[in-house]
Amino acid sequence: MARISKEERNSKLEALWEAFHILKEESTLKYNKVTLANICEYANSLPTNKLWGSMISEQSLKNKTDNNFAKDIRDAILAFKKEILNVKSTTTKKIEDDIKKQKLTIENLTITITELLHNEIELKTRLMEKDKTITRLKEEIELLRFTKDN
Repeated sequence: MARISKEERNSKLEALWEAFHILKEESTLKYNKVTLANICEYANSLPTNKLWGSMISEQSLKNKTDNNFAKDIRDAILAFKKEILNVKSTTTKKIEDDIKKQKLTIENLTITITELLHNEIELKTRLMEKDKTITRLKEEIELLRFTKDN
């Protein structure tokens, strides 16, 4: 960036920080709005840009020299990007762990349901056998009554 007055420099830094904080609030895990291009575009769209001799370029933020006027904002942008990536990977890991736990729970419940169904079938079979036995015994009792009466 060419030589600029202290007032213009401070105005541009304020615009950059304002853009950073607003875009940071608007960012989500799916879409990070905090990029050098977005911050420059947002800062340049603020009304204070009328006071500047030139707009803020993305290249001036990319400049890595120690005397770069926007070194702190560039570092904050990079730190936020790193934070978003860290949260994404942590969230992804947590979701994967939760999915594994739920799959294991489903597997265990499936086994339990299968056992219960098997037990139900077995109990129904035994009940049918007992019903047959009861019916047969009733018939025998009737037969015995009939033969005793005769």
